Amino acid sequence: MKKEMFAGPLKRNSKITNGKGKDEMELHELSDSAIDYIVEGLCDEAAKDRPKLSKWETDFLISIEEQWRKKRWLSDKQKEILGKIWDKQ
Repeated sequence: MKKEMFAGPLKRNSKITNGKGKDEMELHELSDSAIDYIVEGLCDEAAKDRPKLSKWETDFLISIEEQWRKKRWLSDKQKEILGKIWDKQ
């Protein structure tokens, strides 16, 4: 899974966090296209026969995907959790 489409290409080991450090991005820097990319990529992972995601993470992603598609808005806490799940991959 390729991690890019943020302010600029993100290195594979980049993290999405609340604080900013080397190769990190603050939550408010996530563009709509970056969230689209992350949600799509993680939902593809969740749809696999043997996903790397827990049941809770899968259920969270289903909820987030629906909310994002309808409202195009996520809270900072939702973005933080989405980033943590993304960083695990």
